[in-house]
Amino acid sequence: MLTPFYQSDSTVMPFVRDRLVASVAKIPPAPNILASMVAGTVVDPFRRIGIKKAHWPPRCGG
Repeated sequence: MLTPFYQSDSTVMPFVRDRLVASVAKIPPAPNILASMVAGTVVDPFRRIGIKKAHWPPRCGG
């Protein structure tokens, strides 16, 4: 979701990222939302390519 901001050849995208996002990131609840986006917990980054979350069996012995 954020890839265009970080991997763009555009001169506009880095400007927006560096000025706007850096300023907005200081205003609650933006820090938590941005952290969730980077962690991949807001939008499932693998849904579009068909990868599903693994359901691991419980560990034996604790």
